[in-house]
Formats: sequence, C-alpha cells, structure tokens
Amino acid sequence: LGTALMVELTPGSVSNALLTMLLGLAVCWLTLKVPSLLRSARSQAGVTNVLTFAMATHALCWDKLAAARRLLERGVAMPETLITMDPEEARDFVRGHDQAILKEPRACGGHGHVVLFADQGGTIAGEMPGRRYAVEFVLSGVGRQLRHGVLSCPPPFYLQRLIADVGRGNVLRAGQILRAYVVDSQIAFWSERRRDKIRRPADFIVSATFGARYHFVRAVSDAVETLARRTAEALGVRV
Repeated sequence: LGTALMVELTPGSVSNALLTMLLGLAVCWLTLKVPSLLRSARSQAGVTNVLTFAMATHALCWDKLAAARRLLERGVAMPETLITMDPEEARDFVRGHDQAILKEPRACGGHGHVVLFADQGGTIAGEMPGRRYAVEFVLSGVGRQLRHGVLSCPPPFYLQRLIADVGRGNVLRAGQILRAYVVDSQIAFWSERRRDKIRRPADFIVSATFGARYHFVRAVSDAVETLARRTAEALGVRV
C-alpha cells in the first residue's frame, strides 16, 4: 500500500500529498487485481488480505537492522555497511570513508539519519537538517543524548557509506534515488526523489520531509530493475 511512502510524505507540500494519495490508491487497486494474491490458499480476497500485507511491509521498513541484515545475508548489492556494537569500529568506518550516514535502527522517512564526516584530526562531526554536532559513539545508553553540542550515540550503530556523485571541482552531488513499487514480484511503476540544491552535508538526506520532491520515472536500466526484484524477493515483500 505504499506504507513507507506515506510516512515519508507526511508532512509535505500539497503536490507531495496528492502524489501520496494517488500512489496509495494505485497500489491498493493493483493489489486487489493481482490474481495470484487472491488465489493464495492462506488468504481471503478482500480488505483483510491487503491490510495484512501493508502491516508486514510497514514493520519491515521500520526495522532497518533486520532489513539490512537480510539483504547482506542474501548478497543483495548495498552501499558498504557496518552494523556493530563497538564504538571504535564505528569511528574507524567513518574515518575510512570520510563521509557516512548513521541511521536510526527503527525509523522511516530519513528521521534520525545523521550525515557524518571526519576532519583531518579524526574528530567526527554530524549534521541533521538544521543542526550540526560533534558526534561521540558511546558504549551504552538508552537513546541519543545531546549535551553542549555533543551528540552521544549508543549502540547498535548502523552505518553506511555516503553514496554521491562527484561534480565539477570535486564537489559532491546526491546520486539518483529511485523507488520501485512492487506488486507480487512485478514492478508497477517507479518514482525518484530529488533535491534541487545540495548546500551542506545534511542535504544528502533526500527525503520529502526535508524538502525533496517526488517525480515519476518512465524507465530504468535492466540492472536497476533486477536489483529491485532481488531486494523484494530477499525481504519477502510481495506488496
């Protein structure tokens, strides 16, 4: 039912809200029309079946760690990823890649993401939309704590290399961010998230909540389409 999209586009502009509604209605309609879903021995043709798939999809999108581990285990292509309880491992990962994204283990729509970067002295700083901190990975704790400009982050640490294109003057630009809408292993349509300008590190969190816009995409490469199908299969997501 496009559950993850619903979360990302709330709140947003009027155009994004209309796109949310249209995509949600389209996926609902496609779900009800897929014969294999309705013929399943375990399912009943009706709203209950659709809602069951929607809830399962939402739960999976929410648990970033479980989804990432599944993809890594199945060999699905991902940005270089580290899931660890060790603060020193987390620091080394950021320093080794210059830029990385620290993700909340359970979140959607870019909430809780922090773009991290290390200076020449090895100190790690981080940005979220509208905020910048010194970042400290700590051994234990309940939730992130902000004190005197220092953001203390307890484990588990979920880090990924920042994916970006290099433009003129070695300036980083956000890569293309595509989203496939899959119904019973078939890709119904694609959308792309764009941000007009990248002015600072936090702008690499390309989410409609933070100013990005959605656009329909007519076609993608065969490699991208195959990757989307493999991801859906690995995660067991039919809708």
